[in-house]
Amino acid sequence: MVAATGQEEQNAGHFWLIEEYSDQVKIARRDASTLAEIMPAVSLAGVHLLAPQNGSGSLDWHTAIEAMIYQDTLLLLAVDTHEQLVLYQVK
Repeated sequence: MVAATGQEEQNAGHFWLIEEYSDQVKIARRDASTLAEIMPAVSLAGVHLLAPQNGSGSLDWHTAIEAMIYQDTLLLLAVDTHEQLVLYQVK
């Protein structure tokens, strides 16, 4: 789940729900009060979220989703079927 922060939060009555499945990532914009979908969900087939960082010597596990709200859209970093890092913009 990604919600607006700062000044954007004052005007936002919604949040973004990001669900990862084995074959896709589904993104839905939902009303903060009723939880109803505001717009139809977007499905990104063949996409998965970034894996936790488990580099050598690191004890930190990255748990945050690489996403942010920018000008009323969701920006999401994910990995495509070719294992390439891709930036998605969902309106």
